[in-house]
Amino acid sequence: MKVIDLHSMIKGRTCYRSTWARGIQAYMLEMLDSIINGDYSEVNGDSDVSQVKLSHLINHCGGDFLSLTDTTDTESWRKVKDLCRDASNGGNFLIYNEDIMERLFPKSARTRSRENNAIYFQGLAITEAVSSLRRAVKVHLQIHEPETYAKLYGKKN
Repeated sequence: MKVIDLHSMIKGRTCYRSTWARGIQAYMLEMLDSIINGDYSEVNGDSDVSQVKLSHLINHCGGDFLSLTDTTDTESWRKVKDLCRDASNGGNFLIYNEDIMERLFPKSARTRSRENNAIYFQGLAITEAVSSLRRAVKVHLQIHEPETYAKLYGKKN
């Protein structure tokens, strides 16, 4: 599966009913757009998703230890969460509280408490976006490329 195919698949999903879910989709597309637009020399839209590292998705140099198709244990997933939080705090995504609130919460749920913690919520959303991308790749491979799935995840269809 190529990065451009993953982007098309995510963009084509229209079943997101909540503002939070649409926000997660926006982060996923933003992550893939940076790869497709040529922000990285080692990967682009025609690259296989197995070449995409966490560092490409969140623009953080500490993420080179994990690709989209790698399996994770508890410790490595804890590291992923920390890096996503760092990316949010570091301004790698939205930087203004109002913009974050608009992306993640409906008007009726935008409270002062949430606005004061907008960067925290963005870190959670970025982590969920990374998780959703990894899950989408795994499901696609399981259904459409069972040989690749078995090779990567050690399971048969």
